[in-house]
Amino acid sequence: MWKLRPFLDKLLCNFMNAMDSKEYQSVDEQVIPMKSKISIKQYLPKKPKKWGIKCWLRADTGGYVYRFEIYQGAKSRVAVSPLGACADVVLRLCDDIFHKNHKVFFDNLFCSISLLDVLKSNGIYGTGTLRSNRMQGAKQILPTDNIIKKEPRGTFLCRN
Repeated sequence: MWKLRPFLDKLLCNFMNAMDSKEYQSVDEQVIPMKSKISIKQYLPKKPKKWGIKCWLRADTGGYVYRFEIYQGAKSRVAVSPLGACADVVLRLCDDIFHKNHKVFFDNLFCSISLLDVLKSNGIYGTGTLRSNRMQGAKQILPTDNIIKKEPRGTFLCRN
């Protein structure tokens, strides 16, 4: 990776400067298909292309990529905060849009209540689906699974 770092940094700088950031953006993973011998290659059995390099990216609704990071494996030297590795990815990718009232969407891989709180305190409105094991303190507020299963599809709960 160290050989590519100057090129990737220049590419990232050009991405960020070429266009003003849109209000609605998303953070997600992307796989660059590849079968060559490289240490950061991942095997992802649930993806259409099973082998490749995993990237984290932030893009707008038109697909324009503003920021990206190449995933270098679990043994990379990136320090993990108490929020977790996936929440840290979102915060790193969004650090240039803090306090600009952007709306960022992400899936259940990234989303947690603590991440949403941190984003809100930094002026970003986050939206995402939550995994049941990441709902700290929500069991007292939300109805039980049996009650939720009786509700029709599309029912949602909200609170202020």
